[in-house]
Amino acid sequence: MLSPLPTWHCPQLGDESCNSASSDICQLSNNSWSWDFPVHTSIISEWGLECASSLVKGLPALSFFMGCLAGGFILATLADSSLGRKNTLFLSCLIMSLSSLLTIFSTNVWIYSVLRFVNGFGRA
Repeated sequence: MLSPLPTWHCPQLGDESCNSASSDICQLSNNSWSWDFPVHTSIISEWGLECASSLVKGLPALSFFMGCLAGGFILATLADSSLGRKNTLFLSCLIMSLSSLLTIFSTNVWIYSVLRFVNGFGRA
């Protein structure tokens, strides 16, 4: 799921260059602002994507839905031709479970996006 930019604030009162209502977070130094919530609340704050392009921010959601599309075509074909519905359902659940478990260990947005693709593939 695409995470919106989390809210942030200026910890130093009276700092005129830092105003969360009008300042661009990308134009400020890293120590002049901080997130309102813990860093792990959003993938944007966790991996420092606040100044990344919208393509990179939306990549995990795009990957998931592209995986759903690919999985729908491939798993439906397998269910009707060779594996059967019961075995395809088992394979789908296995793919989703393993990719969900491995998502925990993602170290960057690229690995996370690949695992979201695999999860979407299994969801189809």
